[in-house]
Amino acid sequence: MAIYKAANLIEVYRAKSKSKDINELTGRTGRPDLTRFVTRNIIAKLPLNESSCVVDVGCGHGLLLHYAAEMGVNPYKGRLIGILPTKEEVSRVRAHLLDDPAVRSGLISIELGTAERTGLPDGFADVAVCNSVIHGAGRSLEDAKAALAEFNRILKPGCVLFLGELPDSDEFAGRNCGDSITGWLFYVLKNQGLDAFLARLKQVALALVGEEPFVVAPKKLFYSPPGEFIDLARQFGFEPIEHYRHVEIHQDAGEGESATRWDYLLRKISAVQN
Repeated sequence: MAIYKAANLIEVYRAKSKSKDINELTGRTGRPDLTRFVTRNIIAKLPLNESSCVVDVGCGHGLLLHYAAEMGVNPYKGRLIGILPTKEEVSRVRAHLLDDPAVRSGLISIELGTAERTGLPDGFADVAVCNSVIHGAGRSLEDAKAALAEFNRILKPGCVLFLGELPDSDEFAGRNCGDSITGWLFYVLKNQGLDAFLARLKQVALALVGEEPFVVAPKKLFYSPPGEFIDLARQFGFEPIEHYRHVEIHQDAGEGESATRWDYLLRKISAVQN
């Protein structure tokens, strides 16, 4: 049996690194199409050129780094670095990317670190990306503050931070089933339909009879209405360039805006003293 009860976001993704499906590291079970869609939307917002140094914190399976290489970042002038919080994820993604020419050229590398402690030098990056991470399982306002301070530290003055999929409200309100997998499955059936229910039921069954991991995550996350989050970002030396509702593609309803999640493009305007 491969059912894991995780205490925090790091434990969630340590367990997910054991999955046969590398897309599990994106947090979008069974939706590689959604991962491609979201990642291309992020890339379209980034000011990339051949000498860009890009840091993707919580890089999943490295797709954004691959797309950035396709956009023309030069291995002799730029760098593309993915940051992951566990050795298990780092090893898995490095192996996944072995055949990528951008890895062989040294342009792409995957390193161990977190949003609060990347391990990178001061003023290192031209662009930092952190999508669907700082709000995640078990995260708090203090964690978000520490992450913003770290992004400020590693970015060059005037450079850009993309923060994506930050909820404006508690997404567990009214649907917190605790650690009950059965309760969660019934919630999926009622609110997401039969196809989603069958997909999740299959996921649970594979965990019960085999080694495919199923993770029970903490029912707590960081959320912030856009006005409050922009005020918070200003406290950490960032000004907003734009913010907008996150856009997704749904399996049966096409493209649409998220009801709760927002994307932010920010610029570093001042350093923050620790």
